[in-house]
Amino acid sequence: MVEKSTAILQEATSQLPPDTPIEDVIVPKDADVQIMTEVLDQKFGRRHGKVVRCTRKAGVRETGASSSRLSIGEVNSLKEEVTTLRG
Repeated sequence: MVEKSTAILQEATSQLPPDTPIEDVIVPKDADVQIMTEVLDQKFGRRHGKVVRCTRKAGVRETGASSSRLSIGEVNSLKEEVTTLRG
């Protein structure tokens, strides 16, 4: 999971001059959503639906009937991973 956040940071910094201080690097506002989406895709495969972002929350809005739902334990586990990635 750390490699996902590293890849996003590398993409953000690849367009900057080499001598740019780290304090001047601007991380995309949706980096957390990108990381979370990639983690979910990696764990559960590509989900059908539309990724939506609201104030301080992100998720996948289902576009059709879902044949399965995540258990509370799986949801809590994913929340912990996202919190760790934001760390």
